Amino acid sequence: HPMRDLFTNRRRALYAFGGFHDLAPITAQEWREGLAARFAEDGVSARAQALERLVAAGRGHPRCTMLIAQQAHVAIVAEDARALDLAAAERGYQGAMAAERARHADALLDARRLGPAALRVLANLAGGRPTYRGIEAKAARRALDALARTGTVTRGPGRGEWSVADPLFVDYLARTLPAS
Repeated sequence: HPMRDLFTNRRRALYAFGGFHDLAPITAQEWREGLAARFAEDGVSARAQALERLVAAGRGHPRCTMLIAQQAHVAIVAEDARALDLAAAERGYQGAMAAERARHADALLDARRLGPAALRVLANLAGGRPTYRGIEAKAARRALDALARTGTVTRGPGRGEWSVADPLFVDYLARTLPAS
């Protein structure tokens, strides 16, 4: 979203200095192969189950998936190990969550400032519930628009489909916000 704002916002200096191209999502198989190759470059063998955990935890989000893999690599190096196993993959996920804790706390604080409807929307999305559940439609719409402006949520392909942009933030919200 920052790049889109930089190049598509008429008030920005780089307005209309380029175009956007939608890229195909990276498939789970491509992630597994790419990560295995990157670990192999450092002499680390990657077990299939561990790669699956990295890919599943990142949910296809490039930044999150790479952060989890990087944190798994940190865990492997700290142990002077040469294999990515399921335990190292889990340490990578936990390390990524720890590394993002301050950013997630700030994002939640920003959402709190937007009001209770924004918190309810985030709780609904993080909990896999319908976006508008328990919220008056206009309030939910205003909250979604405000959250979209901050890049916290993104519109999905279908009518009324929304999601939290950062899958690790979803996990943080699921642990932090009360389920209701």
